[in-house]
Amino acid sequence: MPAPPPEPQARGVGAHDEPADSRDQPAHSRDQPAHSRDEAALVEAVAEGDAGAFATLVERHAGRVLAVCRRELGADDAEDAAQEVFARLWRHAATFQGRASLATWLHRVAINCCRDAQRKAARRPRRTSTDVAELAESLADPAALEDVLAGRGIDAGLRAHIEALPRPQREVVVLVDVCDLPLAEVAARQGVAVGTVKSRLHRAHARLAAAWEPDPPAPTSHE
Repeated sequence: MPAPPPEPQARGVGAHDEPADSRDQPAHSRDQPAHSRDEAALVEAVAEGDAGAFATLVERHAGRVLAVCRRELGADDAEDAAQEVFARLWRHAATFQGRASLATWLHRVAINCCRDAQRKAARRPRRTSTDVAELAESLADPAALEDVLAGRGIDAGLRAHIEALPRPQREVVVLVDVCDLPLAEVAARQGVAVGTVKSRLHRAHARLAAAWEPDPPAPTSHE
């Protein structure tokens, strides 16, 4: 589960993520036991940037959040959705007002994250396995790869770095990041587990970040 995440790119948690009426809450959440008061203090600490408090809440709630995401999305996409749930907790802890238990609040956020993922998947153009195979095979041809990247608006500098990646990493970057294919389809194409695709993508991103790092300024002479 995540360390404190960076600034948000997806929509944040708003008032709609917490039930407005106490009747929508389980009875135990209205009693405000000591555990709930403790969690309220931890959420307040997270809102002030306390990474330790954040880690404690992730440890307590990760299993339940992941179970919700698996039920809504299936195993392949559940982990990414669960990561987004805790990213929203980190970014928007200050919106938690304690009208519901934190477990209820996170459950609602998890459902919203899953619905966002489902809407994104519905907008993604459907491709057949033949389409994916043909696209992947074409990436072995430098000219075809150049055409795919240029056609997607990737600038020349970044294209050069992508083209320099080892083929498995280059393939996942183009298929997942550039062509927006689902991880499961890319994993099937490469004959590996989804986790392996994620690992290749992570290593590719690290290589690209390092390659894209600007050269340090030359030291100034004090002579």
